[in-house]
Amino acid sequence: KALDNIWDRYYLYESDTNNAGLMRGRWISDETIKAKKGVYRVILTQTTISMLVDLKSSGHFTRYLFRDVASLKKVSYQRLYVLMCQFFNDSKGYGYVIQRVDWLRERMSLPNSYDNYSRFKRGFLDPGLKSITSSTHIIKTKVTPIRTGRKVDRVKIEFWSAQSGASLHLSDSLELVPS
Repeated sequence: KALDNIWDRYYLYESDTNNAGLMRGRWISDETIKAKKGVYRVILTQTTISMLVDLKSSGHFTRYLFRDVASLKKVSYQRLYVLMCQFFNDSKGYGYVIQRVDWLRERMSLPNSYDNYSRFKRGFLDPGLKSITSSTHIIKTKVTPIRTGRKVDRVKIEFWSAQSGASLHLSDSLELVPS
């Protein structure tokens, strides 16, 4: 079952090549299953390998606690948490994200029913932030809607951790994710 889940997964990234725009990539290209021996082998795609190898040298990675992500039950909440960690200043114990609502809906793989801001906030943003503050090092959040005319088209999400400098250490288990 785990192989089926990763086989169906993909990631989104912005291509630097010829301004191609937003690209969608798969994690694995092939898998071998020898169930009777308990052997499962996966082969990562060449794009995935290139991105993983280049992460540290390019500085395009996000640090976060894997146990925090694992404690979040919905994938969309996990994605929101990782996004927040991209903009977290560990020494200040504070971070913020300003992002378009439609960008968030797309990146979090939310259904089209969240095209209205009030539904987006009630059905995703509020419960997601509540889950994050109850399960991770982030203890407080503040959401400020940013309007263009009468429509909310962007949000500013501010967040604070329990202790500055104490939330993410290199000695903890960390996951690297392309920014």
